[in-house]
Parts: sequence; structure tokens; C-alpha cells
Amino acid sequence: MEPQQGGSNRRAPACNFSCAFCGKGFIRETQCEEHMRRRHLGENPHFCPHCEAEFATKKKRDAHVAAMHPGEE
Repeated sequence: MEPQQGGSNRRAPACNFSCAFCGKGFIRETQCEEHMRRRHLGENPHFCPHCEAEFATKKKRDAHVAAMHPGEE
């Protein structure tokens, strides 16, 4: 993750940090770190309570539970 120079475009905020793997820009260092862990290093901190599935985001986990385990609590 490397700081980068912000652009002069007034409509989009400057991206101060870039992903060391793909170069995608982020405003906050924490966003960049999370992106690298989940997208490139395979971290999946959200687990399905009904099976062994793992997900990078809570939203994806919740969608899985709704689709694959309807009615289970």
C-alpha cells in the first residue's frame, strides 16, 4: 500500500492510498488494507452458521443464508 498524489478533479475525492496488488485507489488506509486482505489474500471473516461456507462480507453471507438456508434459525 503506497500513498499516491491526489488529482485535481473536484468531483471525485483524491485517492491517497493504492493497493500494492492491483493499484486500485482508496481514500482511507484502512479501506485499502481491508481490500487487500479480502480481495487478494483470501480473508473471509464471515461464516455461515449452517454450513462451512465463508464470505468476505456480511452482506454476501446474509444473502447466502437467505438463499441456501431459508427458514433455518
